[in-house]
Amino acid sequence: MKSRYIALSLFLAAMALLAGCSKKGNPTLAKVGDKEIKFLDFQDDYGSGKLNFATAQEEFDRKKDMVDSMVVTQLLIDAAYEKNLDKLEELSRVVLANRNRFLLDALYQEQIMKDSDPSDAEVKQFWNKLEFQVRASHILLNNIDTANMLVEKLKAGENFEKLAFDYSIDPSAKRNRGDMGYFL
Repeated sequence: MKSRYIALSLFLAAMALLAGCSKKGNPTLAKVGDKEIKFLDFQDDYGSGKLNFATAQEEFDRKKDMVDSMVVTQLLIDAAYEKNLDKLEELSRVVLANRNRFLLDALYQEQIMKDSDPSDAEVKQFWNKLEFQVRASHILLNNIDTANMLVEKLKAGENFEKLAFDYSIDPSAKRNRGDMGYFL
């Protein structure tokens, strides 16, 4: 009987995905018993389609797999109810013990996540406000043979600062060991 539900759900999922899952309304993507998996449920579980795919076939396959996963999850939930696992005293204790965490999660979703989808302009503005600095060091040389020798010494694990002190023709290297500081 479950294989019939899976076959039906796969057919419904394929039809919904082929139709492009229009945002108009809330179409049913799959049906498991008397439960329907709706498009908005799919979006809640897997985001609003911000995934990038190389091809349309890859997108179809991935979204089909996602719907399949939702169907399997619903089948497992139904099986747990059939075995009356929802009535276990231990489960009630766990739910009560985690009640505050559930409430905080609900508050987070309601108050923070609903407004947390920044626009591209907001992301760019934030990025531009950040100060990115790069720290640079150097060993100033006037001879390619010396440069090649120092590269080999560095590869062998010798200390950059000591090599800068010993070999750099930059007069400040005796003081700063080749450290040029931070740059924007």
